[in-house]
Amino acid sequence: MITIVGGSGFIGSRLSKRFHAHERKFQIVDKRVGTTFPQHTVIADVRDFEPLVEMIKGDVIINLAAEH
Repeated sequence: MITIVGGSGFIGSRLSKRFHAHERKFQIVDKRVGTTFPQHTVIADVRDFEPLVEMIKGDVIINLAAEH
């Protein structure tokens, strides 16, 4: 499984669409649920490390998270 941290944004939602089209297992970990793949999303904040680590289930982690 692939975990996309911060995957509800512009780049993450497009990347998720590619994984979905190629039938790859993925999950999105973000602080909000996006509209593209809400069924694949779990809530966690990158600023809160321990709950974030508990949510990550994938063998591959792609970090797209950013706080402004």
